[in-house]
Amino acid sequence: MFSIFNNKQNGHDLKWLSVDMHSHLLPGINHESLDLEVAVDYIKQISELGISKIYCTSPILDNKDERFADKLAPAKEQLEAALVQAGVEMKLVQSAKYLVDADFKVTKDLITLPGNCVLLKMSYAEEAPNLKEVILELQKNGYKVVIVNPERYLYYHKSSASYYKLQELGVSFQLNLMSVMGHYGPAVKKMADHLQAMLFYDLAGTEGHDKRHLDMLLMNMREGDMFSKTRSYSFKNKDL
Repeated sequence: MFSIFNNKQNGHDLKWLSVDMHSHLLPGINHESLDLEVAVDYIKQISELGISKIYCTSPILDNKDERFADKLAPAKEQLEAALVQAGVEMKLVQSAKYLVDADFKVTKDLITLPGNCVLLKMSYAEEAPNLKEVILELQKNGYKVVIVNPERYLYYHKSSASYYKLQELGVSFQLNLMSVMGHYGPAVKKMADHLQAMLFYDLAGTEGHDKRHLDMLLMNMREGDMFSKTRSYSFKNKDL
């Protein structure tokens, strides 16, 4: 793993982001979450890079699972206790990300970010057939919709009109920083760069749930040019 101190010397950090509003760090929630020890080490290093608050947005693949929400608080408390023991200061906020598919149900008690923002993801194979109806129903119930990593939905690459249509519905977009770093391939990186140039994004997140993600963050900040445009973008993370 690269040393964060080299990053500090080069003036590269994540202070421009400050708040990571999309991560999968709560231990034991699902297959994407980190082991407790790895999560503590990850948070320690990302705090030294300038992140002061992390939203733990655990993925909910079936929002009819009423037991899911009950798992979040104990997992957060376990992680907070481990951070205190390790001497790491970090503000953690439990939240969630929902998969929109044919079975998704809009309810009054969805787990949200501040401002009643609900994070939505879709299948990477095809757009949810009921997406527009879900968005309108969520808005009718007072939610603000955020589509996560829209640059990763390759079926939207065929026409930029797809992004405009979502924006016209009042949807916000969240950039996955791993896309900017080329983690998901050149086509996704190209679309992420394009959507930034078009000022389509409102938020950005690391979507951290893997030690490789931290290694890539460190590597790209050490090299210095991967975030040259992204770090000057007016993301609204600090408003959360």
